Amino acid sequence: MKKQNDILALTKKVLGLAILSFLFNACADEDVFDKKGEVIEGIPVEVEFNFAASSMEKITTRGLSDAEEFQVNDLYILIFNLDGSLKKEGSGFYSSEDIIGATTGSQNGNTSKGTLKLNTTSGKSLIYGIANVKGNDLGGETLRNELDKVKTLSELNALTATLTTAGNVSRASATLVMSGTYKYGNDQEQPGYCAIPAQNATLEGKIMLSRLDSHITFRIAPLMANETKWVSGKQVKGRIKSFTPTNWKVYNVPVKSYLIAQNEDAADKIGDASKNYNETAPSIRFDADPANKNIHNFDFYMLENRKASKNNIKTYEQREKEEKGSEGQNSGIYTYVEPNATFVEIKAHIEIEKEGTDNGIRIADVTYVVHLGYVGNNAADFNSLRNKKYTYNI
Repeated sequence: MKKQNDILALTKKVLGLAILSFLFNACADEDVFDKKGEVIEGIPVEVEFNFAASSMEKITTRGLSDAEEFQVNDLYILIFNLDGSLKKEGSGFYSSEDIIGATTGSQNGNTSKGTLKLNTTSGKSLIYGIANVKGNDLGGETLRNELDKVKTLSELNALTATLTTAGNVSRASATLVMSGTYKYGNDQEQPGYCAIPAQNATLEGKIMLSRLDSHITFRIAPLMANETKWVSGKQVKGRIKSFTPTNWKVYNVPVKSYLIAQNEDAADKIGDASKNYNETAPSIRFDADPANKNIHNFDFYMLENRKASKNNIKTYEQREKEEKGSEGQNSGIYTYVEPNATFVEIKAHIEIEKEGTDNGIRIADVTYVVHLGYVGNNAADFNSLRNKKYTYNI
């Protein structure tokens, strides 16, 4: 089996702040700075800024529709001072009724847009945004309650989103949780940095929102009899008479993820790692390919899971190699990857041409195991990253 990965957004003492099209904008006059060139703190002003839900980087698909993956139903804004303390003015939850003129983007490069008005104060700030904090599969209302408790940037960075149902790899509604920071230019002092001027202004920049989930599609295309395919420079003739997939299952599904992207995975750092991964129940859902009845597809969503290779892995075949038990049986411990790497198990009924049998056909029930990763045909890659679309061609 060969696998490749197609890798192809107060009163008088408070300012009004508006978020527009998921993109932040800024303009400032000289009189918003003091004589030392520093931004004046705490002046009531009115500003506008935008937000943007970026496209998922394609690494093709069912699940939610293209528009549903871009849908922004609500926003939770957190504005911090440079010392990491939360600004109460302007921080908080904003529902769909607060978002004016919302439009939904798509995978073809359009961003989701809308305008949000809120109150805050001027000064050097760090601005963060969380989208779809209600009605999602990552804690729902619990997630909003946890955000209400945040008082410092450190607390936000430590905050995790947890699956409402452990092992859930479906997303039933258009409420994919997204997070992001304000960004303007390439010379940002730190993530989310924004000097909110001491007068009415439109901020030039944006909060780019990205999804916590990745969207993973499997496309199974057996090489049928009378078909040929070039494999590793050689033409291979198919021998499969019939191929019927029976079920698929995902192992080591992370239960939690940091809300704000970090260098490490929450499932490995917070609590007991052995309880932070689950497996799904077997699923019999396969989607027939409209162009070829012999091609079978299925897809799912998953929080990021990044695992390192070990033992100097070199080939694809080594990715599925297991340690042997005392009696020579497979132990379930994989030789070339850290524990809790995500893999998919696919079972099928197959009939294949086989010489020497009574009718020239061998019948078998088979099981395939595929670890996620292998991006760019890199045998050492076992990662599934947030905000990406993966297609695995089997």
